[in-house]
Amino acid sequence: LYLQNTLKLSAAEAGYTFLAMTLALGVLSPIGGKLADKMDIRIPINVGFGFGILSCILMMFWQSHTSLAFVIIGLLMAGIGLGVSFPSINTAMFRTLPSAEINSGSALFTMAMMIGNTLSVIINTSLLVFVARPFLLKSIRDQGLIFTPEQTQQLLDLTGKIDHGVSQFNLFSADLKMTAMILV
Repeated sequence: LYLQNTLKLSAAEAGYTFLAMTLALGVLSPIGGKLADKMDIRIPINVGFGFGILSCILMMFWQSHTSLAFVIIGLLMAGIGLGVSFPSINTAMFRTLPSAEINSGSALFTMAMMIGNTLSVIINTSLLVFVARPFLLKSIRDQGLIFTPEQTQQLLDLTGKIDHGVSQFNLFSADLKMTAMILV
């Protein structure tokens, strides 16, 4: 969404950009698995988490004018982190199970991972909207903008939406439409 809505890349260009993460994950997963077999399993897990943290730090600085190279570096760091840590986490889980319970354990592990992924998206999106709304209201006040209550509510409602097209700003006059779009 960031690549398409903010950086204005096409769907194909956004997909190609994600190849940095996908290829790093694919190439490093077998290596991460081998590392888990050859050393203390905590080392590849922590190295992977370190790359994941570095990726998150880089992504914190993404803005509307961020270069594609900087975006690719952030995605590459994420792919390295996932490629090194995921196989080690799976190996750690399998080592704790008796061989007769590996199928059930694998299914439970996958289910827990999917639930965790889903909850993280819900929590992060809610947190983003929770933080964005007060920031939006403060920006309106700081810039001395005057909107009707209906316009203000429309702006607040748009903080929870992914795409912001011109048609969504129907309560605004032509001279305020661009200002409202920039605020959201």
